[in-house]
Amino acid sequence: MTDSPAPLPSACDVVVVGASLSGLVAAFELARTGLSVLVLEADGLNEVGRLGTQPTSALPAQARADRIASVVRDPGDELRTLLADLESSDAAYSLSPLPIAVSDASAGVRLLDYDGILGIPVSPLGRDVAKLVGTGPSLRGYLDRLKPVLTIGKEQYLGPLVRSRLGATLACQLVEPVVRDRYGVDADQVEVAVAIPGLNEAMTRTGSLSGAVLSLVEEHRRREVLHGVTGGLGTLVRLLQNRLDFFSAPVATGQRVTSVVEQASSLTAQRLWSVNTADGRSVTARSVLLACSPSNVDVQPTDLHTWQKVADSRDEIIALRERADGGSYAISVIRCATADLAGVAPYTISARPDGGIRRVERLSAFEAAPASPSADGTEALRVVRYIGADGEALQPLVEAELSAFLGLERLSIRETLVDERSPVNWDTPTRAHQVQGEPDEPASVALCSFVRLWPQEGQLDQVLAHTKEHTLRLRRHLLGLA
Repeated sequence: MTDSPAPLPSACDVVVVGASLSGLVAAFELARTGLSVLVLEADGLNEVGRLGTQPTSALPAQARADRIASVVRDPGDELRTLLADLESSDAAYSLSPLPIAVSDASAGVRLLDYDGILGIPVSPLGRDVAKLVGTGPSLRGYLDRLKPVLTIGKEQYLGPLVRSRLGATLACQLVEPVVRDRYGVDADQVEVAVAIPGLNEAMTRTGSLSGAVLSLVEEHRRREVLHGVTGGLGTLVRLLQNRLDFFSAPVATGQRVTSVVEQASSLTAQRLWSVNTADGRSVTARSVLLACSPSNVDVQPTDLHTWQKVADSRDEIIALRERADGGSYAISVIRCATADLAGVAPYTISARPDGGIRRVERLSAFEAAPASPSADGTEALRVVRYIGADGEALQPLVEAELSAFLGLERLSIRETLVDERSPVNWDTPTRAHQVQGEPDEPASVALCSFVRLWPQEGQLDQVLAHTKEHTLRLRRHLLGLA
């Protein structure tokens, strides 16, 4: 890492603006192919990047919360591939899928302890399902097995499919909360092919939705295994820093980029760009990656063709941000007595998207190894709460609200470690729809929509995939392989 007073190179192949996680990953992917890369960061690196593999109890509060961000389902092997590329495969660990509980103000807390996929039960008539929703809705769900095969067909969206086959009660009480927690949108907006690949084809083979789920459940269990990094995001950042140092790709902190300007003329046909900082420095680059909000940097192309590409990218990012504003959330990390948490599931989600608490996670459940009891008999919880689109002020977490959400008579908050509003990860919207067609070729300035913050909602694998997709296209372009 380069301190701010250190000299900057006068020119390089790529300038990455922003040392966010995605910015560091992009810099690594480019530098390891021989391209010269410079990372400019307005602030200092997040403190979590210097913490290594200390035990959770020794870490600052935000670092403890960030541990969860590094634990994800990784169906595309994005996290494990990156660790292998960083020559640190031994930093990876796996966890069995965590039991999920659903909290409902009217029905209490229900543990979804039956076999199924995204809340869709393998056996709607099973005793464990009937105990949760009642005998009538359970019998209605069983009618799925009796519907004629010819009435099945292919449904595009998951919500209508589940309601038509299993009934509204099972869809509302069991499936909808799990889907909303996973994708951030209602089941009516999630495509079947994205949520459960192969489901429509399996229904055609088996003749029912529950039968199709039964045929896919073992494969789904393998995809639901959680993968993490020992030490969390701190380890990942440290590994990226080490490899960037190895490839002589400096990370210069305290360098706020104010503008990216296309050079008016060049002796070659290749476009060059001037990246200008607040303290008057300038670096010439063949391409620029924005790993920060585009509104923070003034981009000044000099011809209409390039400007159109830049404008299109910027409009798309702004549109994603506006669409996500209604889903902002606040994060609290609290410490409470372990004895008070007897019977509380590792992962409890809300049944309804109408404000209040969205999710409660027991941090100890996300550790690489079972956590030993703390000396003071306390345990940390991470509480995610909805914030309305009107920007309402964040109120302190109330013990009574948390106790009711977890179905406890009493819960005493010993200490609040983190209590802050967290902006939406608006650059990486949850992929609830399939994307058709190939993306356009990158412009000379690649305005890639990377996240600026550390991922906090189980999106690490998506962040890595999104970053590598953009970086690969740019790398091929710069190496003349496109």
